Amino acid sequence: MSITQSMANALSGLTAASRTAEVVSSNLANALTDGYGRRSIELTGQAYGGTSAGVQVVGISRNVDVALLADRRIADGALSSDRSMREAASRLEDLMGDPASGGHLANRINDLEGAFRLAASDPSSQLRLDGAADAIVNLAREFNRIEDGVQTIRLDAETSISKQVERLNQALGAIETINADIQRSGSNGLDVNALLDQRQMLVDEVNEIVPVRELVRDNGRIALMSQTGALLIDGKATRFEFDPVSTMTADLSATNGTLDVLTMNGLPFELPSDPPAGSLSAAFQVRDETTVSLQRSVDAAAAEVAARLTGAPASSPDAPGANDILLDGSGAVDLADLTGLAGRLSVNAKIVASSVVLRDGLDAIAPGAAGDARQLNGFASALSSRSAILPGTQADTAAGIATSLVSDIASLRLAAERNESLSAARADTLKAAELANGVDSDAELQQLLLVEQNYAANARVIQTIDALIQTLIEI
Repeated sequence: MSITQSMANALSGLTAASRTAEVVSSNLANALTDGYGRRSIELTGQAYGGTSAGVQVVGISRNVDVALLADRRIADGALSSDRSMREAASRLEDLMGDPASGGHLANRINDLEGAFRLAASDPSSQLRLDGAADAIVNLAREFNRIEDGVQTIRLDAETSISKQVERLNQALGAIETINADIQRSGSNGLDVNALLDQRQMLVDEVNEIVPVRELVRDNGRIALMSQTGALLIDGKATRFEFDPVSTMTADLSATNGTLDVLTMNGLPFELPSDPPAGSLSAAFQVRDETTVSLQRSVDAAAAEVAARLTGAPASSPDAPGANDILLDGSGAVDLADLTGLAGRLSVNAKIVASSVVLRDGLDAIAPGAAGDARQLNGFASALSSRSAILPGTQADTAAGIATSLVSDIASLRLAAERNESLSAARADTLKAAELANGVDSDAELQQLLLVEQNYAANARVIQTIDALIQTLIEI
């Protein structure tokens, strides 16, 4: 081997050692960076004319376990959905109030029943009659508050959907751009690993909103397919559209066309629903199912209480509900039209004007006997009786119906917490496995020591060659 060839071999060894040190330092610097794929250098021996010509750097590989990454994304999509459902269930439970603190629908009903019985014990007491009237107002306001709270949660879900759709479009657009950059850079022989890192993080962001499966295409590009089989991007990114409302009311729904549905390129887009997966699917379920189901139950409870507190028929057939304690706005409660009743529930103006009518009757034209407690006792008994006025409901007291409603919400929250806990455990396990296949700081440092030794060895070869040349010159 000539001195010149020896010098070339040593120089190639220095170049390989330098590039390896660059890769190792990049791995160590990004050991905790999300989306970073561990780099490894690919080396091969090179030869010219059958003679060794040192070492050649073939390229830098990005190491990712594709199967593990896919499993982790599935777990992340489920966790994103379960977390959203748990947050919504917790808000609904808080909305219904805490029985221990007295801020609870059943407590308000019990307060009203107690106020009726207290007034019945001394029907001549204006103070006690006023207390019963106040309890009626407080109960109506409690139903109104719950209705407003449910619609606030629905509106928050609507706003969340709009923001998520915007993020989804931005991420898909960025993936389309990076796909093109990777194809162009790869064709020019440039390192595309940094672009691959960025694309993986964008795909993870999309996956949390709408769970996807990654499909490999030529020239380093990828396509994304939803769990329901729709292509989100394959060359050109699709466009999602959603038109949110600014005000939410109980009568608005996707079923009757008053609330928008998610569309992709102008066509309805199907989201995973059984179970939901991804935060976008969960937001739609909160808006269209979870809160609507609670709203129906609250409206039914309001109708149940109102029906129990119905007074004598109005003297005029044109004034239905004129003698009812609780009204739907300003008219009688229609059991065939309960949607949003809790928000419209109001107290008969006759009671607001004079609480004495609770004793004498809302249709009374003259003061009754001061000691007559029959109507007061009748209202109290109506609330405490175990019955079912609405068809298809289980017989119970008015307070018992409200308690069952709160219990159902608590069960929903517990189930959501359990699901979130299981999803989080699975996602954490897969994330840990993914990190274990990532950057190992100890292994990288060991590699760095070898790089140092190789660099020193190649440098020593150059020093030796330099000494040999100096000897030749001196001869």
